Amino acid sequence: MLLGMLLLKVLVVSAADRIGLENFSAKWEKNQVVLKWTAAVEKNFSHFAIERSINGEQFKEVAIYFTEGDTRLKSSYAYTDKFLPTKNKVLYYRLRLINKDGTIQYSSPQQVNRDAAETMRLSLYPNPVQRTVVAALPQQWNQQEVILELYNGNGQLLKTRVEKRASVALSMDLDDVAPGWYILKARTASESIHARLVKTK
Repeated sequence: MLLGMLLLKVLVVSAADRIGLENFSAKWEKNQVVLKWTAAVEKNFSHFAIERSINGEQFKEVAIYFTEGDTRLKSSYAYTDKFLPTKNKVLYYRLRLINKDGTIQYSSPQQVNRDAAETMRLSLYPNPVQRTVVAALPQQWNQQEVILELYNGNGQLLKTRVEKRASVALSMDLDDVAPGWYILKARTASESIHARLVKTK
């Protein structure tokens, strides 16, 4: 029995050596969960299995994802889970990576929270504004790279500010912006929020 367990461990480690998995993320988007990840696969790799859990312990397979071919270059993948358990506010996802010889590798689980996604919003003050607007950012964005973008009513990008390690608030000077209404968008590498802004004289 012990020999079998040791053999299984060796096989799992061997599988991990044949695929590089990076940037696995999961987030709520309009009553569904979008999974994204990056991986470099080799010729012995078979497919990904997407697994979901309501408690972070027992996972069930909800879909399988076959790659387009063997490549040592990194490729990006995405899957949208549209058929969610209706009563669960928190869900967990992980990837099971299956090789053609039966060896496997698991990603680290990713947690998504429906309530947190639904309450995440961009607060602007003052609004209306004359000179400088301050954007209050979600707490979970603290110390991430955040980009502020100002758009006019036609969707044209007017101003951009990039903060490599943002705090809980970012400001933007609007002295050179004509009076009117605008959209201020804040985004990270994986999430974005926006709010309407009124500029006065």
